[in-house]
Amino acid sequence: MCKQAMVIVTVATWISTSGCVGQYGEPEPSSRTAQTAATFDGLADSGDYTAQTAANILIFGDFDAGIDKLSEALINAGHTVTVQNILPSDLSPFNTVWHVGLDDLLSSSEQGRLENFLAEGGGLHLSGESFQGAFMNATIQQLINRVVVGGGYTIGQPDSVPPPFPRFDFPVNANAISEVTDDIDGLTLVDSGGMMFPPDTFGNPFPDPGNPADPRARNVIAFSPFFGTNFPVGAIWDAQDLGGNGRLSLIMDSGWFLFLTGDNLAMVEQLQGFLTGQVNQAPDDVQASLVGTPDCVRGAGRTVVELSGSAVDPEGDPLTFRWFLNGFQVASGPNPSIELPLGQHVVFLRVSDGQLETEAVSVTIEVPECSEVCEPGGNVFIFCHPGCPCDHGVGDCDIDEDCLPGLRCLHDAGFAFGYDDNEVDVCSFDCPTIGVGAWNYCTDLCPCDAGKGDCDFDSDCMPGLGCQSDVGAALGFDTEVDLCEPL
Repeated sequence: MCKQAMVIVTVATWISTSGCVGQYGEPEPSSRTAQTAATFDGLADSGDYTAQTAANILIFGDFDAGIDKLSEALINAGHTVTVQNILPSDLSPFNTVWHVGLDDLLSSSEQGRLENFLAEGGGLHLSGESFQGAFMNATIQQLINRVVVGGGYTIGQPDSVPPPFPRFDFPVNANAISEVTDDIDGLTLVDSGGMMFPPDTFGNPFPDPGNPADPRARNVIAFSPFFGTNFPVGAIWDAQDLGGNGRLSLIMDSGWFLFLTGDNLAMVEQLQGFLTGQVNQAPDDVQASLVGTPDCVRGAGRTVVELSGSAVDPEGDPLTFRWFLNGFQVASGPNPSIELPLGQHVVFLRVSDGQLETEAVSVTIEVPECSEVCEPGGNVFIFCHPGCPCDHGVGDCDIDEDCLPGLRCLHDAGFAFGYDDNEVDVCSFDCPTIGVGAWNYCTDLCPCDAGKGDCDFDSDCMPGLGCQSDVGAALGFDTEVDLCEPL
């Protein structure tokens, strides 16, 4: 391996390579010459990754050919890159650290410095290897189990994920943290090693990337589907996984840096965005609940229920709340009220930060039937009252409160509902389908079509129609009925 002294390259330079031939047939650097780079307007906006501001990046390790390729990609993306083969003692100048190694171990002191770097909010990428990097893998395993809450990871098993030569495209996990694999189909890796996660309750150390119910699945970047198992070959952990600060990623291969085009380049760009926290994350900790206990209802009545929603946005962006019932949006906002009829209802909540919307969470609401018996009035004209409100099609009522929740009192609609006296006022729905001619049939909330009434204002009619006074007789109503007619 051709060891190099430290070299700092800025946003206006790139690294040329010449000299030694590396393990994968790529030239390793014997000198690094600063030259003018092509202009670049920042990272590609892949998926939900926004254009990133320039970061101070450290790359260290013993695989010089991979370091050169990674340096060039990050410099072209507008970042300042410092390269060292040995981890420096002071990491405070850097936003992110990339480890590109083949054989060199991470000493205890290096692990300690990287652990402190993460604890202070830094972003770290580690490179594992297959069996030829077994000793290096062991020290990476030590570091990961020191910093990831719960630990329990095995790095470097199985010894090599087939096929080991010369390279292979591994599928990515679409459900990885922060959409870091968004718009990426697969990663080209060279003789990749594998890893094992903490076992689940069945003793299985291999998460199922396609199963959102597996809490480990969010931490898988890429996997090998060989032999019917999902050997993880890449992993990712956010601040939640690290106990509150920092971001960490791991790819079990260094050779992938030699192929930084297409999906591999996009993966570098999106990992860099994740490691610096410059990626929009979906709202988290979404909760939906019912406030209080629903009132009982009778018949076709409805009751008003109050909902409560909450969520946390990692970036502190303003949130919008949308509530759905039977596939339709019925409310918005974190604390809306909706009307529900008798029975069981499942209401779903989705929360958005303006770019990403969460999966739906649900709250089940049971609206009970009133069991107590109420006493109606003694004759038809006092039958309905607030103490014993009437159902749809029943009268006589005087005010809306004489009707069950969700109904209103439709005045002078007796004939339409089968009463002998048309002056009977009948409880009906907010926008009734029968009862035309009732003096409050048309409202601005339920505007009428042509030939229907009674109306009082033009706003009680559909657009293009106006309320014409005392024309009911023409359509068989009382003369005083006002009808909606073309203007």
